[in-house]
Amino acid sequence: MFGKKRRRSQAEKRSELANIYLIGAMPVALGMLSKPGARIAAQVFILGMLDMQRQVEGLSMEEFSDVYEFVLDAHGLLPEHPVPEFIDTIAKEAANDQRIGQLWIDGAHSLRAYVAEKDHEAPIDLARAVRYGVANPAVFSGLL
Repeated sequence: MFGKKRRRSQAEKRSELANIYLIGAMPVALGMLSKPGARIAAQVFILGMLDMQRQVEGLSMEEFSDVYEFVLDAHGLLPEHPVPEFIDTIAKEAANDQRIGQLWIDGAHSLRAYVAEKDHEAPIDLARAVRYGVANPAVFSGLL
């Protein structure tokens, strides 16, 4: 029990940057997130954001998964499947579908722009990703 509580505490600390970013992005995207394509697009985009953080901070896959789960939970975006399984599914789809892979990359680039370039308009990128998901739900059929 103590280990799980500690992992959650560490995930919460590591998720602060993503949550600050998402505070600016979520109000714009919120109305669209009830649509499955939009929801999956947001999850993939956020995975890209956190993958950038994983690489920079040298997080283990378990730490990365914990942070991703914490962020998704904080924003009401948890998948129906366990998060590690969901990450694997997205990774496989991204390897086979350039559009999903690009969305992942876009998330990473957006977080980088937000942090390194102090681009405070970067959170709008999530809204673009969500709109893409609304307009192209078939792209995400392998993730539903």
